[in-house]
Amino acid sequence: MNGQMSLQVIKLLLHKMFDTHSHINSNEFNFDREIIIKDLIKNNIKSVVVGTNIKDSILARDIVKKYSNFRFSSGVHPHEADKVDLADVYINLEELVLDSNNVAIGECGFDFYYNEKKDLYKKQEDLFRIQIDIAQKYDKPLIIHTRESFQETYDILKEYENLKVVYHCFSGNLDWFYKLNSLLHKNYFSFSGIITFKNNVEDIQNTVKGVPLDQILSETDSPYLSPVPFRGEKNTPLKVKYIVQKISDLKGISNEEIEKILDNNASKVFNF
Repeated sequence: MNGQMSLQVIKLLLHKMFDTHSHINSNEFNFDREIIIKDLIKNNIKSVVVGTNIKDSILARDIVKKYSNFRFSSGVHPHEADKVDLADVYINLEELVLDSNNVAIGECGFDFYYNEKKDLYKKQEDLFRIQIDIAQKYDKPLIIHTRESFQETYDILKEYENLKVVYHCFSGNLDWFYKLNSLLHKNYFSFSGIITFKNNVEDIQNTVKGVPLDQILSETDSPYLSPVPFRGEKNTPLKVKYIVQKISDLKGISNEEIEKILDNNASKVFNF
C-alpha cells in the first residue's frame, strides 16, 4: 500500500459519525435496508436503531446483531399507549434489555399532538413510568419522546433522580432546555434535521447554540425529518452529516471537531 493510499485509509477510519436515533427497522426500509446498511458501514456511520413497539424492538435487535456499527433501543412509543397490555410490555422489555446489544430504553414519553391530553394522559403516563422503571433497574439511558408535552414530561421526570436522559429530536426553546436540564439527571439533547429547516426554527437553533458541548447529540430520526436539502425525501442515517454540519455552523466549531465531540458524547451515553 503506497503512502497516499495509506493516508486515505487512515482518514476514513478516523472519519466517523454517530446517528443516535434511527428507525431502519421500520417498514419504509423493507426493500433497501441491506443496501443502506452496507453504505453506512462503508462510510463508518454508527447508529442506534430505536424501537417504538415490541415488534419493531425485536426487529431492531435482530438487525443489529449482525453488524458492529449498530446497537438498539427497546421501547414503546406513547402513540401505542391505548393498544398495549402494560404487563406484557414490562415482560417483553425486560427480556429485550438483557440482550448484549441493547443500549437504551425508549423511545417513550408523551405525545399530545394528535389527541387531547385528557383523552390519553393516564395511559401514556403508565406506559412511560414502566419504561422509566426498567431504565432505572438496568441502568440504561432513557430515550424521551416529548411532543406538545414538555410540562408533562418535566412533571414526571422531576419525581426521579439519577436517570440518564436523552431528549430525542429536541425541539424546545432555551427556556425549556434550562428547565429540563435543571432536573437531577444526566441530561443529553439530541438534534435532528429540523435544525436545518428554513422556517420557524430560530428558537431551536438558539437552543443548539446554548446546549453545552458535552450534552449535545446528533440524530436523523430516519426515515422521517430529512434535512435540507432533502426535505420530502425518505431520510436515512447517511444524512446525519448534514445535521452534524449544521450543528458545526451554529456552534462556530469546525466540522472535524464537532464530529469528534458528537461521537464521544454518543459513545459515552450509549456505552458503544
